Amino acid sequence: MSPSDTPSDAWSRFLREPMVHFFALGALLFAADRFLNEEPRKVTVTPGVKADLVRRLTDQHGVPPTEHQRTFTIEAWKREEALYREALRRGLDRNDPNIRSLLVGKMYAEAELSVRFSDPDDATLERFLEEERARYERPQRYDFEFFAFPRSDGQTEEELTKFLARLEAGEKPNELGRPLFGATLAPEDFAGRVAAPLAARIVDVPLGTWTRVEGETEAWLLRVKEVSGGLPPLSEVRAAVLDDFKSKAREKAVREKLDKIIALYEFEEVP
Repeated sequence: MSPSDTPSDAWSRFLREPMVHFFALGALLFAADRFLNEEPRKVTVTPGVKADLVRRLTDQHGVPPTEHQRTFTIEAWKREEALYREALRRGLDRNDPNIRSLLVGKMYAEAELSVRFSDPDDATLERFLEEERARYERPQRYDFEFFAFPRSDGQTEEELTKFLARLEAGEKPNELGRPLFGATLAPEDFAGRVAAPLAARIVDVPLGTWTRVEGETEAWLLRVKEVSGGLPPLSEVRAAVLDDFKSKAREKAVREKLDKIIALYEFEEVP
């Protein structure tokens, strides 16, 4: 560039250089080649794809499709497949919470389908029943009866002793000439319906045995005839226990399978 040259004169001479023309032509040819020879988007329509589409049509309508229906369905599938692949190519699946949730759900579904295990034996189910007893335990109810002996009459001790002897001898409670009270209640229903000292003993006296219970103003002869509820035997709830065991085992196996996949990824948090 001579001292008398202006910037525009220098730029003009630069553009007339053969080497500049060479590189410009090369860049243009490279761009044209990329445009004209872009990798084709090839989709292979396999016999399996066609058979699956025909099967779906048959299941939907109850009869095999006509040739027109078959052709129309295959062409519709091609259009959808092309648009689906182009959407993936353009990254339209990224940063979309709905698609993200759908794909994560499909990972869970795939893991569930891959889980296989045989039925457990009864010993395993018994352990599971005990471990999960809160799930199967029924509220306990006590079927009980009792005689009341007020202390105000001064003969409580003698009368109660005689009654207990007669009961232990096998006489029928309802034939002893004294009011016999009874009920079938859950412990949470004792309050207000059964005296506190009596209620405290209902839950721990030996089943079927007449037991003397002491109170400040009364004494009682108490017998608990039957206790229902509690943890049922496996024979009564086997089907439910088996279903719950399988569900929990499947959930654990799926979680472990997915954890192995997640462990393949390393997460780096940046500020």
